[in-house]
Amino acid sequence: MDYMEYIGILPQGMITQSGNILRVDNALVEEVFTNNNDNQTGYVLISYGVEDQNDMIRIDILRLNVGKDTIIINEFGETICLCELRREMRIDAEFSSAMTRSIPPQSRAYRIMVRTEELSINVTTDRVVSVDIGNSFFLTGNPYDMNDQIRFSVGDATILLHQ
Repeated sequence: MDYMEYIGILPQGMITQSGNILRVDNALVEEVFTNNNDNQTGYVLISYGVEDQNDMIRIDILRLNVGKDTIIINEFGETICLCELRREMRIDAEFSSAMTRSIPPQSRAYRIMVRTEELSINVTTDRVVSVDIGNSFFLTGNPYDMNDQIRFSVGDATILLHQ
């Protein structure tokens, strides 16, 4: 997927500065690399939003170099390993304002906080038309119009809240 496709779909945070420390909220993890010998050092490639002179937002990439002194935590403040970060996770990060002029630019990460993913829950409230226990499904909707019915497959992870 081209990085420009993210605009409007998954809005990345923008970088702010406080003294010599830069901060980005809601950055998207594009890639994670850990050194084979320790799993605590390596880098995280992130994408974030940048506003240009025309008030347009474009997506840029930054490599955050992770060392043994980099703090990596979850939203509950619990320490986690660099090896637990995955592509498409969302993070908040604090890092050095001293960046390389390479492509992508690189900076030393001070602190990375992994954001908890929001659970996706679908709720359907409707009239049950029929139940097929043997084939593990049921139909809801209009009992007189099969084009206005929905078939639900029931598995071990299915949660039914009412009768």
